[in-house]
Amino acid sequence: MDAKGYDFLIDSWRRLAATDTHCIIVGEGNQRRTLERLIAENGLAGTVHLLGQRDRAETLRILKACDVFVMSSRSEGTPLALLEAAALGRPIVATAVGGVPEMVTDGQHALLAEFGDADGFAERITRLLEDNDTAARLARRAADHVRMTFSIEAQVGALRQAWQRALEIRQGRGGVST
Repeated sequence: MDAKGYDFLIDSWRRLAATDTHCIIVGEGNQRRTLERLIAENGLAGTVHLLGQRDRAETLRILKACDVFVMSSRSEGTPLALLEAAALGRPIVATAVGGVPEMVTDGQHALLAEFGDADGFAERITRLLEDNDTAARLARRAADHVRMTFSIEAQVGALRQAWQRALEIRQGRGGVST
């Protein structure tokens, strides 16, 4: 399966089948037929929806309308979608892979689960769907964290500091000898 872990997401979603919860997957890829088969085999045709490719504005509208943003990836670098979900104030459940745990802290900005732990992943989704206070607190903290750490202003400031430090080292004022 692909890096996005949609097979894992569908396996996790089976545990939510008794609820009135829907999963929306936006995007298109070469796994669509496999995902359609997995959805059908698991009896999730009425609750897991493959919307296909959407333009950016529509994707962001869909994201903003969701109660919880879920990222089920097997591997990730620095996922822009996670930053967008946080910036839009969506509570987040994600797998603790790649750069995700460096971007958001479990229990502070999001709820993280190990990839492959479908029960744990589903439990975290359920928690945020049922506990509005926790969902709102995590979403608020994640939005603040993204603004303070990943905004253009924050990135320019960090780059400026790195260049200043490099210049100081080059000029021999940085306490590092070469």
